[in-house]
Amino acid sequence: MTYVKDNMRRDLAGHELKLVSRTEDVTAFYLKAPGTRMMSTLLLFTPEGIVLQGDLTPERKGSLSDLGYGPGWFAGKLSEGYLCEKFLEHKWVPERAAEELRDPDGQYLSDRSDNIRRDVLLIADSIGDGDLGVEALHEDLTVLGFDMGDGPPGITWDPSEAGWLCAIQQRFAELYVAGNVTTSGPYQVQTVDWGDLGSTTTTIEVSGRVEPVRAGDTITYNHASGPDAG
Repeated sequence: MTYVKDNMRRDLAGHELKLVSRTEDVTAFYLKAPGTRMMSTLLLFTPEGIVLQGDLTPERKGSLSDLGYGPGWFAGKLSEGYLCEKFLEHKWVPERAAEELRDPDGQYLSDRSDNIRRDVLLIADSIGDGDLGVEALHEDLTVLGFDMGDGPPGITWDPSEAGWLCAIQQRFAELYVAGNVTTSGPYQVQTVDWGDLGSTTTTIEVSGRVEPVRAGDTITYNHASGPDAG
């Protein structure tokens, strides 16, 4: 089972990954189609969490992970359930509740009397028709003798939110791991804290190329070809 629908994969298939900012604490990427902000996602990697913002986010006002992870973690082979645990809150999903109630092998129908089975199926139909909310469901099942200590059926991740979260992560990982990352540059070297501290010139190595740089130099960086200092 996957949360990612075919239309989600198609919508992100042409998206590119762009490194837009990098500081000591925060790194920002844009996942977007060329020439438009529609269905774009800004990903901020901070010490306190990963922030997803933009026109396309799993949740309407953006999403935040519960811990601070770097781009390498987000680009890993993460199971969809594990990823959802890090970003999404469980909520009541009516469609899922009706499915659980109608499951012939589930706790609400299996080994129940005919009267209980009939009432449970009527409740499921009411959910499907939009006539029954989560509070009324909780009450009705309690009256029938079911223990609601763990909450009513249907408490899970919203399938649309989970699908878009996983689709964004999978496209990000595909591009990041393959090295298909562009940058906007140019960047200015603020400090030089490696190499021979007694000299005015040091070097930086990216993608196998070593270039001399000084504090204050401007570096135009392209992921594929390395930096050019000037």
